[in-house]
Amino acid sequence: MTATTYDQLSASEQARIESMVKAQLASMDATNRQILQRNRESLAFYVANAIKATAAFLGYAIALPLAYAEMIAERFVTGFAEGWNAAFDELRRTRDT
Repeated sequence: MTATTYDQLSASEQARIESMVKAQLASMDATNRQILQRNRESLAFYVANAIKATAAFLGYAIALPLAYAEMIAERFVTGFAEGWNAAFDELRRTRDT
């Protein structure tokens, strides 16, 4: 069996080989495009989840101190109102006696 070069092949055989190579390249390109698309989708999914997690963290970072400040303000107002009422009750009691 002897080796045959591309130039030694007939024109029809060369055309057949060229069409096979082109089909194989097209198939590889399609596969590479699919892989690239999957990678982009994975990256987009990862970035979207990272943004969502960051937003949730920022929400907690803002909401927790605000809730604590609201609790302190409510206790201050409630304590002030109770103290005010107790003082006036004491004032009324001392005035009535």
